[in-house]
Amino acid sequence: MRTKTILLTAALVAAGALSSMAQSNVYSLNVVGYINVPIAAGYNLIANQLNGTNNLINTVLPGPFADSSLLYKWNASIQNFAQADQYLNGLGWVDNSFATSTTTINPGEGVFLFNAGTATTATLVGQVQQGATTVHVSMGYSFLSSAAPILDDLGTNGFPASDSMTYQTFNTTIHNYSQALQYLTGLGWVDGSFTAQSTATPVGQGYLIFNPNAAADFTRTFTVQ
Repeated sequence: MRTKTILLTAALVAAGALSSMAQSNVYSLNVVGYINVPIAAGYNLIANQLNGTNNLINTVLPGPFADSSLLYKWNASIQNFAQADQYLNGLGWVDNSFATSTTTINPGEGVFLFNAGTATTATLVGQVQQGATTVHVSMGYSFLSSAAPILDDLGTNGFPASDSMTYQTFNTTIHNYSQALQYLTGLGWVDGSFTAQSTATPVGQGYLIFNPNAAADFTRTFTVQ
């Protein structure tokens, strides 16, 4: 699955842009962008990698989507999905009481979107997080993503992999998880034949981690050049 990402040059917070910077070395630069995420019919494991004003799903994924589409967010503390939110024409995303959803999708979180209609594209808009970001890797199962909108390989980006941890993506063609890759100390991420494999996840996509060991934090630094 190809995901097209276009990072837009953002507005400078310091007024006057170049002229102001010429007069002062103190300024702020915010990089705003958007991600076009292909959404297949049926289930999709997607991620938000841009920081919005509140990261509520009606902000992150305003639609329109097909009526009765569903969004499932994993609760790592109870190792189960929370009650699904539903997309209803004219209302947007609502909870099971038909109240406006309060579910958030923060950068670094993966969620399942069930698209009740035909294939479409979701456009996510927000600010690229620069500097240090932290994603919590719970013990047990977690649906995660990179906190930055980049093709990210867990084998090279400092992810806190530990022995017997597994990694899977979701294949929207067969509507099932990909073959699990396992992390083995001294070998890295390998398939069932103990052959090293890439764990690079496309922009806008989430992945499933099973961590049989203690929880850890995935902290890394990202800067737009």
